[in-house]
Amino acid sequence: MKTLTTLFLRGLVVLVPILLTGWLLYWLFVTAENLFRIPLAMVLPDGWYVRGLGVLSALLFTVLVGFLVKLYAFNLLFRAFEKLLNRLPLVKQVYNAIRDFMQFLGGSDRDDLQKVVAVEFQGVKLIGFVTGEAARVGAPSGAVVEVSAQERLLTVYLPMSYQVGGYLIYVPESRCEVLDMSAQEAMQVVLTANIVSNNESR
Repeated sequence: MKTLTTLFLRGLVVLVPILLTGWLLYWLFVTAENLFRIPLAMVLPDGWYVRGLGVLSALLFTVLVGFLVKLYAFNLLFRAFEKLLNRLPLVKQVYNAIRDFMQFLGGSDRDDLQKVVAVEFQGVKLIGFVTGEAARVGAPSGAVVEVSAQERLLTVYLPMSYQVGGYLIYVPESRCEVLDMSAQEAMQVVLTANIVSNNESR
């Protein structure tokens, strides 16, 4: 009985990630197809629309938005739209959280936002991500708090393993050791508690 339970759990370890990934991809494709199917059917001549054009249109539309956001005029309109969202209670918290997370995953033009460090606490080192300097701490409302320190402080985000959460700390730069790894690699190590890396190294 114990052997069957062990085999069943091993099967779940293999199947669950595959099934969840497949379900997420299926949901994304179905959502994109349904979202763009109606406008495409209205524009294209009868009989021209085939299944899959909605997904292709969604991909092209995403690339187009990524290109347009670099243009000054479009960027001004986008910022105005963001200000409108930030005036709505609850909506601004959800939107800003999702936006910041996607910007983190997608990378940033600033090098410090992609810097992975090991922060030392009483002989223990924690993996963190530098998000900026802490000389002036800004709040979403526009308020700014001065942080007094004799040494340059870094703003470091320490994520937790296996859950959405973490800590934002202000730590002296001397206690941060820069690691030779990308933010995406470090996030994978942290979120999986390094279990995947340990299994692959065996």
